[in-house]
Amino acid sequence: MKKKIFLVFRVVISLSAVFLLFWVMRDKIKDVVQTIKTADLFLTTICFLFGITLISILGVRLKIILSIQKAEIPLKRVIALSYIGIFFNNFMPSAVGGDVIKAYYISKQTHKKMEAFTAVFVDRLMGLVTLIFVTTVVLLVWGRSLGSPVMVKSLLFMVGGSAVFIIFLANESIAKFVIFWINRIIGKKIAFLFIPLKKFKLDEKLTNIYQSVNSY
Repeated sequence: MKKKIFLVFRVVISLSAVFLLFWVMRDKIKDVVQTIKTADLFLTTICFLFGITLISILGVRLKIILSIQKAEIPLKRVIALSYIGIFFNNFMPSAVGGDVIKAYYISKQTHKKMEAFTAVFVDRLMGLVTLIFVTTVVLLVWGRSLGSPVMVKSLLFMVGGSAVFIIFLANESIAKFVIFWINRIIGKKIAFLFIPLKKFKLDEKLTNIYQSVNSY
């Protein structure tokens, strides 16, 4: 009975998302239809096939990450969840909505909640590493031609911040060193922020999440 209710719930959510899309775009549907009619069929087909291939590759990557966590799930299912994640990323306000959906379904099928959410997080983190690499190459090759110092500085700030965050996750010794000095310098001033964490044992959960991510 619960499975049937959940299935109905998923169908309603999916149909509601599609309806919402058409409702938001109701004034531009004619323009969309006209654009589709005048689109180059060959290029559209190439883009469609490229998109399918890319999402399938992302599914394979997630499958490998899940295997490391001993969360076994068929490749076909992982690829299907990758498509579902892309769908929700395009319809939901946040770009991480699809990741939450993927992690939820994986945890339900593998009965490993921590491993599922960690694997999806690491999968997104790998995408961030790729983005940092591409952005760095762009800055090195075309940085001067961007013509906007503010844009260059913003990109450098994002790349630097992301790199520090990744190093913090990847190297436990550096993480402990940073936490030690933060606690020593301003620990007493921000101690009140950690009271809720200890009260609800969220500090233990965060530690487990960090160790799970660091294990990769």
